Amino acid sequence: MSCTTVNPDSLDKPGAKFEVISERLGNLREGRITRPTFGNLNGDDLIDCIVGNHRGGLGLFSSPLRFDGSVGTVELPTAGLDAEIYPNPTGDQLFVDLKMDGYTGCDYAIYNAMGQFVAKGQLAPDQKRVGVGHLGHGLYFIELKIGAARVTKRFVKQ
Repeated sequence: MSCTTVNPDSLDKPGAKFEVISERLGNLREGRITRPTFGNLNGDDLIDCIVGNHRGGLGLFSSPLRFDGSVGTVELPTAGLDAEIYPNPTGDQLFVDLKMDGYTGCDYAIYNAMGQFVAKGQLAPDQKRVGVGHLGHGLYFIELKIGAARVTKRFVKQ
């Protein structure tokens, strides 16, 4: 694989080329059929990848990874449910304040930063506390659902 950097403005100029940083990435060599190229193609500071092949096909992929190694996150829009979580960052307990009256229960699911499911449960209307003491340190997402309404919030477990 080739690892490259790209100035997005330079691609508009005739004869513009990618600047090769390394011929090897992860001790792998570029294949004969496909050639991936990584760079910040649209100026959003996130790593993008173009995969080309010998037949002329191109695939463009975006990632949440930044060039400094951090992961960008986006708060997902609410779909009919509003909630606040606190404290954030948290220790052993996460408190959920649902902005909805008359519900009989709220299902929740917790996912790690890689999107893997790690826990689930249900909150009664008089319950606000979710135990997160069993989770390791890191970034997590809690998805709250009441019927078809849902919202996803992120939190940090210390």
